Amino acid sequence: MSKKKMRDHITIHYDERADKPTLAVAGAHGGLTAGGQHVVAHVYAEWGMIPSLEQIPISPSGEAGPSKIIRRGDVNREVQASLVMTPEVAIGFGKWLIEKGMAAYELRSEAGPPDVRIVMEDDDA
Repeated sequence: MSKKKMRDHITIHYDERADKPTLAVAGAHGGLTAGGQHVVAHVYAEWGMIPSLEQIPISPSGEAGPSKIIRRGDVNREVQASLVMTPEVAIGFGKWLIEKGMAAYELRSEAGPPDVRIVMEDDDA
């Protein structure tokens, strides 16, 4: 019986879609799927709300008064993508993000690493 030679490496090729989006992520909202089999993270971009309506009163003499701005809220969060991962992938992805985030932080700051805290909001996906 001949022994099969074990490979000493695996080659992985990464292909990029022509329409691959670049996402600016400010945070994530999510949790577990209903059956608890997967982790869901809805990543979002965030910015202050622009007015949904502005009213400028006009006096009987035709003078414009101070405007009244009506907002829909204070902050807008636009979901950029939804990630659905197995627990193993979520843990690995989380560790990778922390490792890369700490390295980037240390490169830009002489103060050392930040006080890391969980900023992901949790709910039922």
